[in-house]
Amino acid sequence: MLHGDNIKDIDWKASARTNSTLVKQYKAEKKHNVLLVLDTGKKMLADTEKAENKKEVALMSAGVVAYIASKNEDYVGTIYNSKNGIQYFPFKQGFANVEKILTCYEKNIEGTEKSDLEKSLDYIIKNINRKMIIFVITDLSVMESISENTLKKLSIAHNMLFINIGDAYITGKKVFDL
Repeated sequence: MLHGDNIKDIDWKASARTNSTLVKQYKAEKKHNVLLVLDTGKKMLADTEKAENKKEVALMSAGVVAYIASKNEDYVGTIYNSKNGIQYFPFKQGFANVEKILTCYEKNIEGTEKSDLEKSLDYIIKNINRKMIIFVITDLSVMESISENTLKKLSIAHNMLFINIGDAYITGKKVFDL
């Protein structure tokens, strides 16, 4: 028994058998639902300030989050827009699911003129009724364009985290016209 252990957690029968104090330990068995909301707009084909491809940074960010969630046996799902409309991958466990999500996302960044991240968030509000941790992976300009009403609706029901992938600046060393 350690300092701070609750006396109610002592296993009295096991302690009597072993002649030492044994304390029951409890482990939380809650599985989380982690939803990746990914941007497929034209700006995701640009570069970051460090001349990294934003698409690759988004894939890496999504991959790290999904890997950690899968390693903890949490459920991972994803949503993004493609030329065929909203692509929703339901919550599943396992690394095969993560690989499928990342492969399909990489194929669907076609660089549409405008990011339709707001449509993806509206889809979540209307169609997904479970508590989630939502990771939105995009850039600052798209983040700022999300309506306050949409953010309020989502943040009331879910935990939201934004991953901002920065743009290359005009004053940078490697500047390209997109």
